Amino acid sequence: MSEWQPIETAPRHDEADILTWNGYVIRTANWDEKSKSFRVNVHSFGKTDATHWQPLPEPPTDTR
Repeated sequence: MSEWQPIETAPRHDEADILTWNGYVIRTANWDEKSKSFRVNVHSFGKTDATHWQPLPEPPTDTR
């Protein structure tokens, strides 16, 4: 897994889901071009206050 990186270096295109960290909670998020901000991928549609990010890990290959 990658190291945490400053949020300013995160990919800014709609297809990229990433992990974000705000000092308290890890969430998945992606870039929203319309609002020019990262959107948290949970039941809320608010902006994330993330300070760091890293790519999502690869999914498991075992399909059992």
